[in-house]
Amino acid sequence: MIPSEIGEETWRIRSYDDSGNSESRRIDLDLLDEKREAAERRIHVYKSKMARAYDDKVRPQKFKKGDLVLRKKEGLGPIGKLDAKWDGPYVIAEVLGPGTYRLKRGDGQSLPRTWNVKNLKKYYV
Repeated sequence: MIPSEIGEETWRIRSYDDSGNSESRRIDLDLLDEKREAAERRIHVYKSKMARAYDDKVRPQKFKKGDLVLRKKEGLGPIGKLDAKWDGPYVIAEVLGPGTYRLKRGDGQSLPRTWNVKNLKKYYV
């Protein structure tokens, strides 16, 4: 209630029915589970549409042995705003698994660890 409704009756106060209120409240509580299930269905449909759109747009990147790639620079120190974010080019020496590669430099020297495809980018000559 707002303060102006205390002094004089408004349409909202005159039309208020306590017995009807409890009945409508009971009906609302009965329908609550149905509304939740409908909301869950809508959320599921929405998420599946978003996943399908993402899967259509994103293409997995695969490299073959001998491909030239750039690797993301590791954050050992502060990287300046205009510094290069990628290092290379490197050659794919070995494909160890889906998305896992061993790299070597152009002179044939192998890098000490493996690299995930997220940290690699195709190098175009």
